[in-house]
Amino acid sequence: MPISDRWSFRPDASLTKTAFRIAGTTSRITVESVGLSALYSLSRAEALETYVAPRAAISRTVFNDGSHNDTWIFDALYGARWSLGARFGVFGEGGVRFTNVRPPSSGGSNSSSSISLRSHLGVTLRL
Repeated sequence: MPISDRWSFRPDASLTKTAFRIAGTTSRITVESVGLSALYSLSRAEALETYVAPRAAISRTVFNDGSHNDTWIFDALYGARWSLGARFGVFGEGGVRFTNVRPPSSGGSNSSSSISLRSHLGVTLRL
């Protein structure tokens, strides 16, 4: 979603459902995530654009017993995107991720934080 010549927003969402069996017991996990990136354009040359982008997201992991963890995610990214026409494009980016996992809803009291490297490839559809 372009805001100006240099700024645009990119929302994202995902839903993952996983089932696995351990020692005869089936467990199911659902992960829901929503995020928003604010892209600042650094350079443009024909169909290629480079940018930097902070991103914030929240992810909820729901376990088969109904308990859940909430994870806050903050990224600092550098990326490039290539337009493949008026509506489609591809992008690649990399950067640093800070993650904070909040205690489970079932009463746990420990939270954890981590810093890691992140890379991502994707396709964009402009509406």
